[in-house]
Amino acid sequence: MDGRLVISEFEEATGKPLGPDLRAFVYHIGYLVRDRIPISVREWKENKKHPEISYVSRRDNELLWGDVLQHYTLGINDEQLKERLRDRSMKKMAPMFQGYRKRLYQDYIKKNMTPDFNTPNYAKLWPFWDDFVWFKMSKEAQERVKKNQENARCKTYHHTMGSGGYQTAIPMWEKAEKEIIDKGLVPESLEWPKHEKH
Repeated sequence: MDGRLVISEFEEATGKPLGPDLRAFVYHIGYLVRDRIPISVREWKENKKHPEISYVSRRDNELLWGDVLQHYTLGINDEQLKERLRDRSMKKMAPMFQGYRKRLYQDYIKKNMTPDFNTPNYAKLWPFWDDFVWFKMSKEAQERVKKNQENARCKTYHHTMGSGGYQTAIPMWEKAEKEIIDKGLVPESLEWPKHEKH
């Protein structure tokens, strides 16, 4: 091998990568989004009603996927499964991009601060920072924030599992259960069906 990470386990239906390198894969695509897409780009997908709004182009998507394939070897020959993995990766990148922009807004713009553009993490932001700040302070962006806050207040159930989801939580739960059993205790949930236990 050429030093690249290998992903060889996948969910057939969705193309979701599995296995021990999943977390590294997710971190890597998050890094690619932050590194390759300017923060001044406003939307991940084209808004056909508003073609003037900047978005991540098809070419940018291809370049991002090419970057993924430079670092990962996909241990599959099924072209349809590869395409599902590509689509899933792109769908994962979209909220990562929006989340990154949101954190910049929360950590800097709302506090009337500016990142240190002399540091490696923020050096690439400098050419796009003024445009990003201008948009985030615009009436349109502020109305969107207000609408999103109102929608969030309507939520009844909130996500509490963390970014790893069940894939990270289940091994921790199983380890905790084993530790209890090793102490000679029998947890009430021991005989529960897996779905109820989780």
